[in-house]
Amino acid sequence: MDTFNLILVIAHVAGGLGTLVLGPMAMVARKGGKRHVDWGRIYYRVMMWVLFSAVVLSITKRFVFFLVAVTVLSFCSTFTGVRCIY
Repeated sequence: MDTFNLILVIAHVAGGLGTLVLGPMAMVARKGGKRHVDWGRIYYRVMMWVLFSAVVLSITKRFVFFLVAVTVLSFCSTFTGVRCIY
């Protein structure tokens, strides 16, 4: 594995772990409160990073449709939640 892909995989995994931590933090905060909004915004941005890194990894390495589909559908649910606010 070349250096670029190794760094991207590490960053992708770190982003995924970040969403696993940030998601429950946003869920347990009072809805509409400052903490809920702040954690939700950070969660959304980290999910965008996970989507971007997954797509780049699937292009630079071998393409696995199932993994890309799981990533896109996970981000789609996050995006739908944000769009419902506006």
